[in-house]
Amino acid sequence: MMRFSAKEVNQGMEYDGDNSWPITRLDHMHIERWYAARGLEIYMQGSERNASRAVRLYRELPTKLRVLDLDSQFSTNPFEVLLHHQILAEEV
Repeated sequence: MMRFSAKEVNQGMEYDGDNSWPITRLDHMHIERWYAARGLEIYMQGSERNASRAVRLYRELPTKLRVLDLDSQFSTNPFEVLLHHQILAEEV
């Protein structure tokens, strides 16, 4: 959820000779949002157990990290919410 909401933890440094810069995945935010939503969708489609675990863990997140919820629909129809976010990311 942090990646989806553009809050990235330190990924380390990249080096080229004497130059260095932080590694980031946030250069193309719309693509990162799509990757995050798609990855969660694939995990949840793996099995019913994965889907119920993902929904349970999502409910346990602090409110500020529940960035997928659309009027609390993630708990009742998570695939619709994930698809919605993927479509929005593709439209950018």
